[in-house]
Amino acid sequence: CLQSDAGGGRWFFRPDQPSAEGIRLTHQPSPWLGEYATFLMIPQNDVISNNAPGAWSGYRPRESVFRPDYLKVTFLRSNCTFELTPTDRGGAIRLTFHDERPSVLSFLPVTGNYAYRYDADTHTLIGTNDATGSGVAVNFKSYLAVKFLGDVVDDEKVIIQSGKHTTNTHIPLTSRVVEARIGFSYISEEMALAVIDRECGDRSFEEILPWSHIDFGVSQKFLERECKKAYEAQTTPHCRQ
Repeated sequence: CLQSDAGGGRWFFRPDQPSAEGIRLTHQPSPWLGEYATFLMIPQNDVISNNAPGAWSGYRPRESVFRPDYLKVTFLRSNCTFELTPTDRGGAIRLTFHDERPSVLSFLPVTGNYAYRYDADTHTLIGTNDATGSGVAVNFKSYLAVKFLGDVVDDEKVIIQSGKHTTNTHIPLTSRVVEARIGFSYISEEMALAVIDRECGDRSFEEILPWSHIDFGVSQKFLERECKKAYEAQTTPHCRQ
């Protein structure tokens, strides 16, 4: 989900506001229940901020796509198009930078305590967060794995800055088009990594849709057609008719 303003608390997305602080990997079932672990991502270049308000960027709502199976936003400040398609417990992201400026993908704090480490051998970022709607939980932690595809990260220049409620990470990118796969777990980092293998595998960005890893016995084109018809409030006749 797009985060318009973290200062809005549980109402952090404002569809009428043409600015954003990043893409928020939220586990908030509703504003009344509050957050249950969250991570915030945003592409940056030129002046790199360590907090969400400082990373603020404009975007054009009319040119963006907000669907349950696909999100597309162009951050004007970094001149980067950010695409995301989810799976059950993870997803795929694709960043397309439209100029040659050196850029990073930043992971910025929202609420609770964060910790990150980067594995250069697998180009994978592992993160944890312990925030819940009622504050910081005891003996609770969520796990995020972000695996970058190909040689697109300057591994030696990854920046991880730790501090109480201020931990942030900046991943320096070496390509104008960057893809990564995401896995999430409330159990362990091993489970988060397993989500990437199980739900994303070697499939391309276009192939990774929420239902792609499940065999329903019907074609993906049929499911795409049905999804589109649902958004248009159209019905499909019974197959026996």
